[in-house]
Amino acid sequence: MKRPPWVPSLFAQLPLVLLGFFAVALVGLVTKLITDAEARTDVEITVDPAIPGTPISPHLFGGGTGSSFAPLSGFSDAFGAYPPTMVRVTPPVENGARMLLKLEDGVPTILAKDDVPYTPGTSYALSLSSIGSTLSVSVDGKRILSARDTTFSSGTSGLMTSYLDNASFDDVVIQESNGSIRSIERFSSGVPSDWTSGNLPSWFYAGTWNTQDARLVHTGAQQFSFVSLPDALESSSISVTATPSPSNEFSAGYIGLTTRHQDPLNGYRFIWRGERPQPFASSNPWGVHDWEGTLRTVQELNAEPVVVANLRGTPQEAAELVRDLNVRRGLGVRYFELGSEPYAYGDSSLTVPAYIERYKEFRTAMLAVDSSIQLGLPLLISDSTWDEEVLPELARLADFAVLHPYVYFAAGDVTREQVLASPTGFAESLNAQYGNDGMIAQARRVWGRTNPEQAQTVPIFITEFNTGSEVYGRSQVFGITASNWYGRFAEQGVSAALFQTMNAGDNHWNLLTYDLRPRPAELARRLAAETLQGISIQSTVAHSPTVAVPERAQLPAFPALPEVDSYAAYNADRSEITLLVPNSSRNDQQATIRIPHAFIDSSYRVSTLRGTSESSHNEETNEVYIDSLERTGGSSHFSYTLPASSVSAFTFSVTKLALPDDNPALAPIAASSVVVSGIGQPPRAAMLDAQGNTLLAIDLPEYVEGGFDVATGDVDNDGGKEFIVVNGAGGTPTIRVYSPEGRLEQSFQSFHPDFRGGLHVATGQADLDPQLELIVSQASEGQGWVRIYDLFGEVSIQSEWNAYGAAESGADVTFGDVDRDGIDEVITGAGPGGGPHVRVFEPSGTPRPISFIAFHPDYRGGLSVDAGDIDGDGKDELAISQRAEQAWVKVVRATPDTPILGEWRAFDVFPVGAHIAIDDEEDRLLVGACGAGAPHLRSFRADGSFDGLSVFPFSSSLRGGMEVAAY
Repeated sequence: MKRPPWVPSLFAQLPLVLLGFFAVALVGLVTKLITDAEARTDVEITVDPAIPGTPISPHLFGGGTGSSFAPLSGFSDAFGAYPPTMVRVTPPVENGARMLLKLEDGVPTILAKDDVPYTPGTSYALSLSSIGSTLSVSVDGKRILSARDTTFSSGTSGLMTSYLDNASFDDVVIQESNGSIRSIERFSSGVPSDWTSGNLPSWFYAGTWNTQDARLVHTGAQQFSFVSLPDALESSSISVTATPSPSNEFSAGYIGLTTRHQDPLNGYRFIWRGERPQPFASSNPWGVHDWEGTLRTVQELNAEPVVVANLRGTPQEAAELVRDLNVRRGLGVRYFELGSEPYAYGDSSLTVPAYIERYKEFRTAMLAVDSSIQLGLPLLISDSTWDEEVLPELARLADFAVLHPYVYFAAGDVTREQVLASPTGFAESLNAQYGNDGMIAQARRVWGRTNPEQAQTVPIFITEFNTGSEVYGRSQVFGITASNWYGRFAEQGVSAALFQTMNAGDNHWNLLTYDLRPRPAELARRLAAETLQGISIQSTVAHSPTVAVPERAQLPAFPALPEVDSYAAYNADRSEITLLVPNSSRNDQQATIRIPHAFIDSSYRVSTLRGTSESSHNEETNEVYIDSLERTGGSSHFSYTLPASSVSAFTFSVTKLALPDDNPALAPIAASSVVVSGIGQPPRAAMLDAQGNTLLAIDLPEYVEGGFDVATGDVDNDGGKEFIVVNGAGGTPTIRVYSPEGRLEQSFQSFHPDFRGGLHVATGQADLDPQLELIVSQASEGQGWVRIYDLFGEVSIQSEWNAYGAAESGADVTFGDVDRDGIDEVITGAGPGGGPHVRVFEPSGTPRPISFIAFHPDYRGGLSVDAGDIDGDGKDELAISQRAEQAWVKVVRATPDTPILGEWRAFDVFPVGAHIAIDDEEDRLLVGACGAGAPHLRSFRADGSFDGLSVFPFSSSLRGGMEVAAY
């Protein structure tokens, strides 16, 4: 019998709440539970305090500032009782108004500069020349800047803007060093067809270039935009009449010229800004309106600051920033980001090698000033390989990971449904490089490839999130969406979440209007901050109405996105349970709210974020608001009407919790089996009693897209059962051993580190010493190698062998005592691609005379094997099933002639395959459908006769594989 596995991080927190059950079965599903409404129309919300999650960080409800931040009178008080708890700030950039600079792999070097700003609306005759090693800039016929540099000897010339929302160009002249005119363009016939966007990525939105009145006009305050003339020259000059026409002082960014341009990250540039400091060469941090006022506001809010260090500067400047904040001012800033979005043109815009080098240089300089600070590392988690390129060098140097979940790239032309679906895409299913599950799961997965010990523990900081939709971003639609964002952050253990931005302004990127009215997203932030405190607990929704969502960028299509979501928590002393329920449906929804394992006071409070409709906003008047009512009639099972397009927040007083850690007599079963997910899906498990009643439904942690396998046993002879976790297909061959309390005790690699076929694991008595041994096999995509480890003291390989020779099939593996000698034998079943071959070995790897073909010799879908005393004779029998095609199951005696005790199809002719587990306590075999089957669990006797158990632990509409184990 496979030894019963567990999940270490949940072991101390998953109580059993029923007494007197003789067997517990656990069924793992490969899909997240979203129940349909085929049986009833009322929404069912179940909040279970017996299934706690992670502590909820108080820093989930913060915000960021931007270049235009100005602390208006009354600003700090405008956030009410729940001000931002963490604030992201960006120090000012003072690099000069006119600059001649070199950009090399994204790293800027200022070759010459002065502090003369342009006057908006004025036309200037600009010229940038590159002759030999000499670069020079003239304005209105007067040379203003010059420098010598030999990095680039030739390249194209062009026109550019940065953070300037309107600029025009005319009379462009390209002249060679001998005085001959190479090109003259007056734009009388539109934009020349041979002018290009300079190799900017196709996804990068660079604003609009067109012609108006025989002038070339650029509109849009993008971080970086330019057009490049076609010919590459060694020595030349470009002259132009340029007119910067910003709409306001904050959009008075750079107008400029390029020469010897190689690509967007390499070449020479002249750039010129207006009066207000701006980023240069499309860099972040931004110019800041009031740095001192920003710091003062952070202190008034009593918020924890996160400071973005400017990678466009020098390591010494970053060190001076730390010294100013923490030594001179004594602010004790702990968290620093090194650049913002360095992977995207338009922000830090560094190549991978340049970013790695600068990260190390900046880190060394900053820690030399204050060794207590923590440094973040930005991750992209998109279709780029940025993350897997930087992490091998930087993962072990970073203290936290930084994510910006703009799942549809902050685009403005998204639909209502796509806006509403964005938190679900972030949390559950994202089109990205490292799988198709959520962003955090993928981030931890790619982090774990380089630094597996930190993969599940590295803090996640969401230092920007918002929507690009100006239409929906102002409205109640985004108030509902923001509530789901906060709920998802709480569920997934995010350490910080900072809305971009917390400012007061005239567009949706700000939480407040100019006259300090809260937009719906700000009201959602307050309501979530009030509701989601303490420890998250499981909250599920059944029978929600759904809506179809089309695919957009990283956001996949959702054929049936639930319109009702729920998130729950209890406070530190568990005297209150809180519940946040966003309802994006345009209709009221009748809900039944169940709170098992708790006695609830009949009086409860409900606060509702609502407006007259989902399009309501607070731009002129307060159409969206929060009302709070004290109500009666609450209990552990009651009904409530969720208003249309609303967010309801409930606070329940708990008079008593019926949890096992309060009363040990309620938890007589010390350990049970768990089941892991199938490939590509988040693990979910259900705990059943002997009659198939669901005791607990559990969302399990994710390791890799192929799920994971786990086992338990006392492998170090300390009297406690350790828990061993291995990756499924797609993950590294890492074995992690945890204490019963969930503390990582050992971690090591099995097999070749590049192997990605997944592992199977079990524990058993491979010799006569007191502790158990660990057996592990390559599950697929490789030969069927098996290893037995002795983990007592130093990790050592006790034996290893190849169960199936050259066949690239992998193997399933388990222990079982087939001869009653007190030492377990090893039973293997060939994996996908191999024939249906079952073998039995001594723990040394010596074959026993038990080797047989379990099913049709042409079958190649892989086997599931288990061993256990199913007939009570004291010897373990062998059970085998097909994991694919029809769910054939066979039970045989473990003797050389392998007499068959039973052979049958567990699910008739349906091609769903099966996973199996022998339940010794009940003398039966548990069989769960896999592949494309519904989550159907059945029990049989050894002869194949039906034993009476036939249940669907989850909705029968779900499809996907499941594992079954029993103890």
